[in-house]
Amino acid sequence: MTRASSADPLRGTRYRALQRIGVGSMGEVFLVEHIDLERRFVAKLLRLQHAETPEYVARLQREARALGQIAHPNVVGVADFDFAPDGRPFIVMEYFEGRTLADELRSRGSLPVGEAVGYSKEVLSALAAAHAKGVVHRDIKPQNLFLHARPDGRSTIKVLDFGAARDTQGVAISGRSVPLATGTGAIIGTLGYLSPEAADGCRVDLRADIYAAGLVLAVMVSGHLPRHRNSNGRVTLDLDLPDKARKLAPALLKALALLPEHRFQSADEFIAVLPS
Repeated sequence: MTRASSADPLRGTRYRALQRIGVGSMGEVFLVEHIDLERRFVAKLLRLQHAETPEYVARLQREARALGQIAHPNVVGVADFDFAPDGRPFIVMEYFEGRTLADELRSRGSLPVGEAVGYSKEVLSALAAAHAKGVVHRDIKPQNLFLHARPDGRSTIKVLDFGAARDTQGVAISGRSVPLATGTGAIIGTLGYLSPEAADGCRVDLRADIYAAGLVLAVMVSGHLPRHRNSNGRVTLDLDLPDKARKLAPALLKALALLPEHRFQSADEFIAVLPS
């Protein structure tokens, strides 16, 4: 039975909650401090109304497992998984200084091509590591990409929120075995960043992440999402790129192909065609 939470929902664990810094449909996010280590982390705590729903508990456990398996410098690291005194599970993750890519774009509008490509390569490198472990993120978007401010003044991408991730099984694509998500029917992800197959509730694989990563790159250099146009039954993609970003058009058109088989078949393939 789930009990009512106290002012500090983590009271009685190894952590104390310092501040609630975010609320989502699935969980609450807190800045926390490890009581013995006196070190700060971020804790994602399942919302109280979901605590007795096995599907939501399993989803948080799946996110913790995915983060623990990937271990990549551009993926937020997981430090712990535990249960609060009121019965809610929570994940403890690395704490970073900085802000999300979404906040950065709201402030600046768009980014220079070199900066955007650099961030995209980091996102794709993180996705390559996730896909190699059989994990498809399924919700790549600027809000889930964090710009961690490093001591040297530069920022590096950290991919957040694997709550929508799915464990996968291998299938053959272009003659080799790659991960493929097994779920169908449910629409998982964020409107605007869904691949066509995800929007249709169809089975998705790593190529859905590649599609979303292509959208993020297009948004970084143009300041807005590309538009699909339907003319006489033929769907075309209007990237509307600034002149300095036109060289990215071939890569973006391939990443954003409507059919998964026409896209890059791996994150590494996408990285290979981006300018240095």
